[in-house]
Amino acid sequence: MKKLSLLIFLLAVIAVVAVMQQVPTQDGGVSDDAAQETSSPAPGAEIPADIEQIMLADVSGGGGTGIATRLTDNEGLFVHTVDATLPEPTDGSVYEGWLVRGKPGDADFDFISTGVMEVEGGGLYSLVFSSEADYTGYAGVVITEETIVDATPEAHILEGSF
Repeated sequence: MKKLSLLIFLLAVIAVVAVMQQVPTQDGGVSDDAAQETSSPAPGAEIPADIEQIMLADVSGGGGTGIATRLTDNEGLFVHTVDATLPEPTDGSVYEGWLVRGKPGDADFDFISTGVMEVEGGGLYSLVFSSEADYTGYAGVVITEETIVDATPEAHILEGSF
């Protein structure tokens, strides 16, 4: 359990540092230089080879950015993290994470909530999701802005795919 806690902490620190290094461009994207910077770990930190990492792209026009990671540890625990820089949601709304399998209309299309993102302050949001179920087939990652936290995703804010 101590090893898992350390691994989750390491993932969160690496993702927060990478998000903070991103440089927004005029069109709300991320500059090529910033994308290259975020592909390497923070100084002194090593990302283990079995941890997958992706950039999340803004799909709402709000200028948000994010990084998602996932791994299945040697005890079979699936761990997924998201760290994002996002504008403050509208009053009464929260950001929620989702893992998505397939595309709407596919026979195997499915999605699960990974929970409401925690406010870290200064526009930083994070979430850590772990499960004994194997969600490696859920390659899509979506962050939504929710007015009601339920089983239905609302407005897509960030998206990416492993």
